[in-house]
Amino acid sequence: MNNGLIGVYLVIILVIVMALLRNRRQMMRKIILRKKHSNREGFRMTEAIKRFLGKECVVYTFENNAVKGVIEAEEDGWLRIQTKKGTQLVNPDFVSRIREA
Repeated sequence: MNNGLIGVYLVIILVIVMALLRNRRQMMRKIILRKKHSNREGFRMTEAIKRFLGKECVVYTFENNAVKGVIEAEEDGWLRIQTKKGTQLVNPDFVSRIREA
């Protein structure tokens, strides 16, 4: 294979990956907007978070990130989580799942 073909393949792969990431971001925006417009969903998430206050949990976000630590508080639209490395703030709009560790 010559270098020209390798370059073309790399550009094609890069374009495909960027398109997939863009679609994922658009999907996340739609989910968040849907949550904000639906009072019931926000209420359920708030109630679920209150049940986990003071417990060690793993909080998963839509970006497939996980934060493990003790959920200390929910204030001003943020979750405060105490981890081994310090305190982290997580936006509850991006939370997809919470499980007790």
